[in-house]
Amino acid sequence: MPVEVSGHSMNGTAFGEETRTTAVNAHGALILLKTATEIKPSLLLVNKKSGAKAQCRVVYRKKLEDGKTEVGLEFVDPQPRFWGISFPPEDWSRAERKLPGSSSA
Repeated sequence: MPVEVSGHSMNGTAFGEETRTTAVNAHGALILLKTATEIKPSLLLVNKKSGAKAQCRVVYRKKLEDGKTEVGLEFVDPQPRFWGISFPPEDWSRAERKLPGSSSA
């Protein structure tokens, strides 16, 4: 999913970068950044498809061999519609789910 992330480096310099997610979930995302400097743990994430914005915190960071940094982001506030993914209704029951290969006969 195309996203834009912006924030500040540890020395206070503002940065912004367009990138793509490598994984998304209801709590945040995993992205790759080219930004080589250390970044502050608070970032703004923009979903380029919908224009939705969310404040995030960095919860994971790993420098990769190609010079990029893998960054795990967690939404500061719940964002259930940020990715445009439908979640099961609250009254959904796992017991009512049909399992592959199961038969009622």
